Amino acid sequence: MYEPKFNREKYQKLVQYMAQRFASKDDPDPYFGAVKLNKLLFFCDFTAYARWFESITGATYIHLREGPVVDNWKRERSVMIAQGVVTMDALEFFDYRQHRLKPTASTPAAEALMEDFSPRERDVINEVCTALSHLSARDVTELSHKHLGWRSTEHLETIPYESALFREPAQDDTACLDELDAVDHA
Repeated sequence: MYEPKFNREKYQKLVQYMAQRFASKDDPDPYFGAVKLNKLLFFCDFTAYARWFESITGATYIHLREGPVVDNWKRERSVMIAQGVVTMDALEFFDYRQHRLKPTASTPAAEALMEDFSPRERDVINEVCTALSHLSARDVTELSHKHLGWRSTEHLETIPYESALFREPAQDDTACLDELDAVDHA
């Protein structure tokens, strides 16, 4: 059984990169809050595992009602806020409170943040971010609920990375990202 080793530096850089990317002044994502961020991280790590048998960040994901969440999410978020590399806004968004991480003046540029990732990791990160870029938090939550890892675990259980390797008999034998590509973006 795969036992991920959490790489805090890569995890924090990936979170900061996503905050930079989705808070872009040119094309900000109004749906980018904590729920969507956790699903982006999940799909990046599980797609990488499905392809190479190792995750990008080594984060452990747990089953929550809203889908997979990094088990140390709040602690890591607090550390990055204390370091001044991100801020968090709590916004009213329709009928929900959205917790949105935003880059600060101290957040490195997106290109600099990506330097510590291998080319294949950067490819997965960009593929996942592009595939989910215009989906709402509800849409990415519903997509995560289709993942066998989430469906085969109960509340607060760890979602095993190996679940990225298995498909329902009716599904094609493809990587997690293929499910993302199939989502109707309309």
